[in-house]
Amino acid sequence: MNKKFTRVMLLVPTIILSAKAYAYDFMVDSMYFNIVSIEEMTCAITYGDSYSNTYVGELVIPEKVTYNGRTLTVTEIDRIEGDSLTSVSIPNSVITIGSYAFSGCERLTSINIPNSVTTIESYAFSGCERLTSINIPNSVTTIESYAFEDCDGLTSVSIPNSVTTIGNLVFAGCTHLEELTIGNGIKELPYDEYINELHQIGSYDTLLGEYTNSYSYPKDDELQVLSTCPLSRLHISDSKEPLKIPFIEMFTNSSSYYGYGYFYKIPLKEVYIGRNLDHNNFFDVNVISAPLDKIEFGGYCTQIGRNCCYSVDTLIIGSNIQSVDVDMIEEQDSLSAIYIKTSTPPQLINDFKNKVYLYTKLYVPIGSKSAYQNAEGWKNFWIIEETSDFTGETSISDVQAPRPEVVITFDGITIKESEGAAISVYSFDGKLLHTTTGYKGENIPLRPGIYIIKVNGNSCKVKI
Repeated sequence: MNKKFTRVMLLVPTIILSAKAYAYDFMVDSMYFNIVSIEEMTCAITYGDSYSNTYVGELVIPEKVTYNGRTLTVTEIDRIEGDSLTSVSIPNSVITIGSYAFSGCERLTSINIPNSVTTIESYAFSGCERLTSINIPNSVTTIESYAFEDCDGLTSVSIPNSVTTIGNLVFAGCTHLEELTIGNGIKELPYDEYINELHQIGSYDTLLGEYTNSYSYPKDDELQVLSTCPLSRLHISDSKEPLKIPFIEMFTNSSSYYGYGYFYKIPLKEVYIGRNLDHNNFFDVNVISAPLDKIEFGGYCTQIGRNCCYSVDTLIIGSNIQSVDVDMIEEQDSLSAIYIKTSTPPQLINDFKNKVYLYTKLYVPIGSKSAYQNAEGWKNFWIIEETSDFTGETSISDVQAPRPEVVITFDGITIKESEGAAISVYSFDGKLLHTTTGYKGENIPLRPGIYIIKVNGNSCKVKI
C-alpha cells in the first residue's frame, strides 16, 4: 500500500474525533483564527469549519488582526487547509509553525519563514510536493519529526547552527534531496527503534531513513529500507563539540542483535566533517556504507577514528588533525590519494595495507615532504608530493583521465593514440593480466576495479 495513502487512512478517525478542536474562534477578512492567550492577546491562524480547501492562491498572514475592537498578535500557525495554496507570506510575529500546518498543500511552491520562528513542529510541511526550496532561519531551535516528509521538490537543505533539537525522519520520502548541511548546534543525530514482539517486526528511524525487519526465521538479519533520501553530499558544520552518531541496532528472533551504520543505504558521494565524531559501536559497522568519491575532515576535527566509511577515493585531512586511525576505511584499496593540510605529520594509528603505500599518492604542504618521509607510518608511502591545492580534485581527475589517455568502455578499456605500443595491464596487487607488444586500438576486457596500465614503460592508475 502506498505510504501516503496509509497515513491518510490512519488520520481519518483523528480528524472526525477532534473536529471541534479545530473549530475557529473568530474570522477576519476571510481568514480564521484561534485564541492562543487571552491575557497576552495572541492568536493562531487556522482553517474554517469545513475540512476543505480553506485558502487558495497566495496567502498573506497579517501580523495583527482586530476583532470586536480588540487587536491580537498572530504568533502561531495552526493547521491550514489549502490544496490550491501556491505561496505564503509569514509575518515576523509568528513564533511557532504548528503540527500539520501546511501538510498536504501540494501546490505550495514558495514560503518565506521569518527569523522570529523558533519551532517547526511535526509534519509542518509534509506532502508539500512542489516546494523546491526552504530557507530555515537562524532563529529556529527545534525541528520536530516528519517536518518536511515527502517534500519531493527539495534538492538542498541547510539546517542552521541555531537548531539544537531535531526529530527523526524530518526528510523521509524527500526523493530528490541531494545535499544536506547539519549545523553545529546539533549534538546528537536522532534515532528511535520500535520492537513489536507479538508480530516479530522491528522499526528503526533515523534523520534520513526509515528501516524495518521481520525477525522471523530465516530472514531475521535482513534490514529493509522503507524510505531514504538520495543524498549525495553531506556537510557537518565546524564545531568544537563532538557529534554523536548512533547506529542501527537491529533486534532478531534469537534475541541477538545486528548492527548497521547510521547512513545505511544513503548514496553519499562527498562528505565534509568539521568536528570530532562520537560513533563507537561494538558491531564495528561503518557510519557510511556507500562508496565515497571524497571525504574531508576539517574545521575543529582533531582525530579520525575507525569505522567512518566503507570506501573512499580521495581522503582530505585537515590542519587540526592530530591522529588518524587507518581503520577509518574498511576497503583501503579504494584510496587513490590522501591530502594532508598540516605540515606536522599526524599520529598514524595502525598501518595501511602495503598496496596503499605502493600506489596511493600522498599530498603534503609545500616544505613538509621531508617531515613526512621521516615520520612513522607516513614514510612508507612510495609517492609523496608537495602541493598547495588541497581540494582533492587533482587526484580524481588523474584517475578518470590519466596519461596516456585511457578510455573506459562497457566491458574494459581502450588506449588512445597508442597504436603499435607495448601495453601491460596489472591488477592493483601487481599481477600481470594482459600484455601486447603491438597494440592496435582494440578493447582490453577488464572487470570493475583498479588497475595499473603501462604504455611503453609509462605507468598510470585507472579505476573502472
